[in-house]
Amino acid sequence: LASACRRRRAPGLPERALKGSARYRGGLEESWDGPSTRGEWNSGGAGWWGGSSSSTSGWWDERWDEGWWKGGSGAWGKHSDTEREAERPGRSQNWHESDVDGRSEGGSCTDGESAVRSQGASSDAATGRVGALQGRNPWKRFTDAAAKLSQEKTAGLMQGGDAVGSAASDAGSSVRKGSGGGESQDAASLPHPTAMGEPHPRLRVNAPAARQLSPGQSRHAARVHAAESQEEAAERLKKLDALRRKRAEDAKREVEEQRRRVDEILLPVSSDGYLELAASLYHPGTCGWLFKEVDRWWRDSESRLFVLEGSAGFGKTTFLGALCTSRPEIARASFFCRHDCSLRQDARWLVRSLASQLAHQWQKISLHLEQTGITSEELEEMTARVMLPELLREPLEVSADELPPKLAFVIDGLDEREASAVPAVHNIQRLIELCFHELPTRIVFIVSDRPGGQWATRANKLKPHVVSIDGSPRHDEDIELFARDVVLPGLVPSGQELDAAAAALRRRVGGHFLHARLARAILARWTGERQRLTAAIVEGLLPDTASGTIGAYLGPLLREPEPGDMIGPSARSLLLAAAVAPTPLPAGRGAAELVEGCPAAAVPVSVAKVAQLFPVVDGHLAAVHQSVTDWFKKERGPDGLQAAMLRAHAGLTRRCLPLLRAVCEAQRLCAPVPEGGPKHTARHYAVKHGLLHTWAAQGEVSAELQVEAQQLLFDARYIRARCHYFPQEYEAQELEDAARWLPQLASPLRLLRSALFVSIRAVRQLPKAHVPEQVWDRAQKAVITRCTPPRTYQLPKNPTLSRLVARIDEECRGDEGLKWLLTLTPVLDAFSAGAAAMLAAHTQWVMALHTYRLADGALRLVSGGGDCTICVWADVEQGLPPLRTLEGHSDHVRALASYALPSGARRLASGCSDSTLRIWDPESDGGAIAVLDKHTDWVRGLTVFTAADGSTRLASGSSDSTIKVWTVEGDSFSEVRTLEGHERMVMKLAAYDSQGAPRLVSGAADRTIRIWDPEGDPSMLRVLEGHKHWVTALETFADSAGEPRLASGCVDSTIFIWNPETGGRPLYCCEGHTDWVCEITSFVGADGRKHFASCSADRTVRVWDAERGGESLAVLEGHGTWIRALSSFSSADGSPLLASGADDCTIRIWRV
Repeated sequence: LASACRRRRAPGLPERALKGSARYRGGLEESWDGPSTRGEWNSGGAGWWGGSSSSTSGWWDERWDEGWWKGGSGAWGKHSDTEREAERPGRSQNWHESDVDGRSEGGSCTDGESAVRSQGASSDAATGRVGALQGRNPWKRFTDAAAKLSQEKTAGLMQGGDAVGSAASDAGSSVRKGSGGGESQDAASLPHPTAMGEPHPRLRVNAPAARQLSPGQSRHAARVHAAESQEEAAERLKKLDALRRKRAEDAKREVEEQRRRVDEILLPVSSDGYLELAASLYHPGTCGWLFKEVDRWWRDSESRLFVLEGSAGFGKTTFLGALCTSRPEIARASFFCRHDCSLRQDARWLVRSLASQLAHQWQKISLHLEQTGITSEELEEMTARVMLPELLREPLEVSADELPPKLAFVIDGLDEREASAVPAVHNIQRLIELCFHELPTRIVFIVSDRPGGQWATRANKLKPHVVSIDGSPRHDEDIELFARDVVLPGLVPSGQELDAAAAALRRRVGGHFLHARLARAILARWTGERQRLTAAIVEGLLPDTASGTIGAYLGPLLREPEPGDMIGPSARSLLLAAAVAPTPLPAGRGAAELVEGCPAAAVPVSVAKVAQLFPVVDGHLAAVHQSVTDWFKKERGPDGLQAAMLRAHAGLTRRCLPLLRAVCEAQRLCAPVPEGGPKHTARHYAVKHGLLHTWAAQGEVSAELQVEAQQLLFDARYIRARCHYFPQEYEAQELEDAARWLPQLASPLRLLRSALFVSIRAVRQLPKAHVPEQVWDRAQKAVITRCTPPRTYQLPKNPTLSRLVARIDEECRGDEGLKWLLTLTPVLDAFSAGAAAMLAAHTQWVMALHTYRLADGALRLVSGGGDCTICVWADVEQGLPPLRTLEGHSDHVRALASYALPSGARRLASGCSDSTLRIWDPESDGGAIAVLDKHTDWVRGLTVFTAADGSTRLASGSSDSTIKVWTVEGDSFSEVRTLEGHERMVMKLAAYDSQGAPRLVSGAADRTIRIWDPEGDPSMLRVLEGHKHWVTALETFADSAGEPRLASGCVDSTIFIWNPETGGRPLYCCEGHTDWVCEITSFVGADGRKHFASCSADRTVRVWDAERGGESLAVLEGHGTWIRALSSFSSADGSPLLASGADDCTIRIWRV
């Protein structure tokens, strides 16, 4: 109390009341040193009840927190829990409360830290305790008692510490009595200082001397003691602050380390650079109406999807960048799509990047992502739909108590997706349409797209709110404001002339912010030669089309150097190189390494000159907008532009090939980095695009360089580097580009690309720590491929692939870095032995195959996969990517069938594990024409047959044990009947004609095959029994005499041949498979006889002679996994081909 009173400068308290204070240091009490003869306040003295200059507060804290107090008589008492809790709120809020056991509000702490906190507590702690007990100002009673004490006797009456102790005790007692509380009022008064224990030895010796000091010496000693105490308190505070800073730094490092670990798993694509670029282009005052639209939607709308539609260059990206910067409480995570970066068009990296940004904001999300144990290798095998619950939905649900009531994901540039950049299964628009509604309802979405996109209307579960920029008068006002503030100042006088010129510019640029920026440079060139610029001149100088504006801006920059050249040769070379580069060129030293005619000293100036169109983002020259690169690709441009672009390709070739050779010769490769990231160097660019520039340069590069580039295509070390830096399957686009440029190598190049697809997936399944023998053994088991041809003929060899296989075997076995390439050899062996092609597009199992021909005879192969997609293929023998991908199912696609309309158009039916049938136009990119959802379980079988009246019927079999027959009238469908009789799930369906009447065949898990009349009696005609397990495959065909035959496959690995018209026992049995028979297909062999083929879970395809009692003709082993689907068709020359689909996500084409 004395220490606290000293801080308040209470008058009338004699110095001797403080001079005689007991001091507590290091657990020892010091003796009462007696009163002073002077009755003045000692500002440097230490109070007997703690204070900033003594340790007594720590001593008292320990006893008070234990609930004990000591009275003046020396007896210990304990206050009630109610009193203890009542006083706690009064303690100083500048310190964490520290209990006896060392715990605090901020978390657990060490005993030493607790002591530091206790010893360093200020006198405010004591003030708060007494204040809480008193209920009102405690100092008045204390100072009154002290004043009364000084009035009784001045110097002679006070001879020792007893009087002082009595006064202090009286003051403390009056304080406690003022608390108004129960038993504590009757307890002993506060402890007398002399009762605190034995005096400190040092003070016990010096105590007599202290009484003999003169007043001046006494004041000096008090100042010395006060200074020492203040230094000790300052040191304690310093240590405490250092400890707190250390703990804060440790916590910060731990959080950063956790975020780093999460990012190592997610491998996100950062949008910070493009976000900063977009925000920097925003002009204050524009787009105010869009901000209001977003605010209104955010507050009032039930919609979860805000769609901003606008033409290219209208400022969508700039507005969203400003929104993310100025409204962080709305935009919590963002993703900016880019036409020049495949990862920025991939839905998987959208999910990864959003999850990373959330983990950086909420530690609970970060902890959840780390504790799930998911690895980056496992993420590589996932589609975006599988990632979504793992990386976003579940973490958001777990962290719901920490999240705000509403937060938005901003996704910009859906219109910048290149059709061939990534597979359709990774389409961001389809992910938003089909899956984003599964996220918690607190998550809303703000996206931008060009007008006319139909995906937003199909995302009806998100209740899209669409705002269009095109044609909006408020957008025109924004363009005029931008023209007055940015484009025209300094070129047109202010006032009415400026307003008229701004209106003229708005009419010419047509709402394009980008072209309004370029207009300033165009107009500045004119004003450099003349004096005055008017509205009429502005309207006459500027083109009225977007491409015209870009051309007017670029024209003078791309011309050959002339006197007074505006840009210079170095900047011109850099501009052309950036224009022809498929992905952003590295800036800085990377630009000097890649661009001919642009030395390192000239790079900074050149980069600044091209920054209007190619600003630096994350250390790369990125096009400011897709329309800029489109202009170079599609517009003719000024004279000589095409030749200049060919020379730019040639220059990049000459710079990239030496870098590529150095990478191939390197014993150790640096770690892969995300494409377009800040660590993406010139060598990374050379590995991915160096060969592409060789083909694009055409005749501008020497024959020696062309030959070297062709050799590198099949060089094992180049393949290693290519797959090391860019392991994504679809990233091997340069092999497809080379196949178009080099038709003589098209077949081996496409086969190599498919082989890489399989091998990379096999390598990902290998353990991280392995020895070469394990690599080879596991590779053989994963992708072992052999082709045993029919005995009647030999398949031709592919010499190019044979040489590559030999080279891989020779070079890779002694090189640790190339060991994984050994997985290529068994795959390529199959191709070199004559397998026609391998198709790779699905990211999960291939579960269904179907072939048909269009009215013009063109062949189509259709595949359904476990990735919920359907791929339509053409020119399958060439190994080309699919024509299109149909999406809409939400589970595995298990069955396919097709039929022709009277108009000649084709329709495709698909059955899925989501219990639905969907009808598609396979020659268009639209969604499903119809959805039939009468089944209650998986749809496993489909077949099409012709009714007696010539109409088309569709039959579907399901795991709900029923078969449904549907009428087909154009694009309208209705259920005719339901056939019931199977006791377990229906696995397959087939149909045949019985003397003009249709017959339906079903195989089920009840081990039976049933024959039905789909138009007559709904009861079955007959039951075929003989299989010992599930019937999993059916195929009908006619023998040489025209009699119907039925082939059935079973889980017990047998194949039975039946006469479905007579029933009875099977005609014969085909044995050879060692596991499930999954599919059977029939065809006419090259010898003119009827054959059929079967695929199995034993990883083989077997060919049988149907007219020789099921004689085995060939065994095709190419898939390293379960083969689930099989289909037969004829090539252009009439030779039979087989297509097989398996769990390795590929489709193999076989010549049989």
